[in-house]
Amino acid sequence: MPSDRNHKVEEDINHIRQMMERSSSFLSLSGLSGIAAGLAGLLGASSIFYILKNQGIDYFDGQPNMYTGTVIGQILIVSCLTLTAALSLAFYFTYRKSKKVGQQIWSPPARNAAAAFGLPVAVGGIVCLLLLWHKTIFLVAPMTLIFYGLALTGTVRFTQKEVYWLGLCEIGLGISGCFLPGYGLVFWLLGFGVLHIIYGAALYRKYK
Repeated sequence: MPSDRNHKVEEDINHIRQMMERSSSFLSLSGLSGIAAGLAGLLGASSIFYILKNQGIDYFDGQPNMYTGTVIGQILIVSCLTLTAALSLAFYFTYRKSKKVGQQIWSPPARNAAAAFGLPVAVGGIVCLLLLWHKTIFLVAPMTLIFYGLALTGTVRFTQKEVYWLGLCEIGLGISGCFLPGYGLVFWLLGFGVLHIIYGAALYRKYK
């Protein structure tokens, strides 16, 4: 029957298209990894707020604050722990999904995505260290959002398109934070915490 033959051809085309997508894109990103990273971001930001409060610093008093080396060191430790937790959780959920869909976690598309992501993050890290060195601390949090957003948008060719829109939102929050010095940590909480949870929930619902 012609209709059966047309249906078979359509199925073959869809199968070929799926194979091409698997060979050129890393499709194992998990929505749960985004949610977990967002929760880690919220916890990290809350810990930094606690550190500032414990040091008698009112973050929302509208006055420029001077941070001692001890406070900066504590904030850096919390930031590193938050980053480690977020990356570990993201890797775990991504690895779990890659096994479920039968895709290698370190496939050529995954390596390409990691390379595209790594360069802006590395440059952003150097810029943030320079900002700390020159004591322009109020720009550190917004700059992390900007460079992180640039890293995400650079991976769009190898991942889901939702990552691109997440990156643009991160960049937008980072730029907004630069215009509102003293509230960078609030934008950081929104970007790394709230946005990740929204993105992860949307991704999980679409690709579960």
